[in-house]
This record gives sequence, C-alpha cells and structure tokens, in this order.
Amino acid sequence: QRDMPKQKASGLPLSAFLLHNLATIELNAVDLAWDTVVRFSDPAVARAAGAKLPLPREFFEDFAAIADDEARHLTWCLDRMEALGGYRYGDMP
Repeated sequence: QRDMPKQKASGLPLSAFLLHNLATIELNAVDLAWDTVVRFSDPAVARAAGAKLPLPREFFEDFAAIADDEARHLTWCLDRMEALGGYRYGDMP
C-alpha cells in the first residue's frame, strides 16, 4: 500500500490537491463499473456470485450508464484542475 503525500508535500495548492484525489476516486468508479459489465457477462462468474441467469440487459445498461456518469465527473475534475493552473492528473507524486 502506498502512502498518500500530505498536501504541502505534494507541491499542489489545496484545491488542485483535493481535485486530484477526487479524480482518483472517480477514475476508480469508472473502472469498477466497466469491470462489473465485463466480469458479469461471463455466466460462470455471474452464477458463482449468486445471480439468476441470464442477467437482464438492463443490468449491463445500468452499469454502462454509471460508468458514463463517473467519467463525466472525472472530466469535470480534470477540467477544473487545468483551469486552476494547468495541473494534470498524475502531477501529484
């Protein structure tokens, strides 16, 4: 497990530091939503998780919509970081 640097040690102003951390959360949410779509498209995985098969199309559509929402949130964070002074995701050590 990697330790997160404190805001002062990051070299970023507080607003960019917080947005960078929030962007990490949003990116993980995008990844988890798409992982769910891919993982549960395998009937063996869905069955092992206790799902009734076949999973309805809406299950996959809902998670695709979640991924889209989270990607939009990520974009807002990244756009705001750029507007605050050209900060980019990955600028924090």
